[in-house]
Amino acid sequence: MAALRGRERTLTGELSGGWRQRLALGCRVAAAAVSRVVTRIARPHHLLAAVAADHFARPDVAIV
Repeated sequence: MAALRGRERTLTGELSGGWRQRLALGCRVAAAAVSRVVTRIARPHHLLAAVAADHFARPDVAIV
């Protein structure tokens, strides 16, 4: 997407301003993808932990 192929070993300080912007775009796209995956994995576990915590806080209430 950001056309950075072939520049993997170039240090950021050696890049021109336009290439730095492309690098920033590539980092942002990658971070957004990772964030979506982590959210999809973590959300069900978070909800399950909340239900379990609520159950232990109020053991007189049954979980159905």
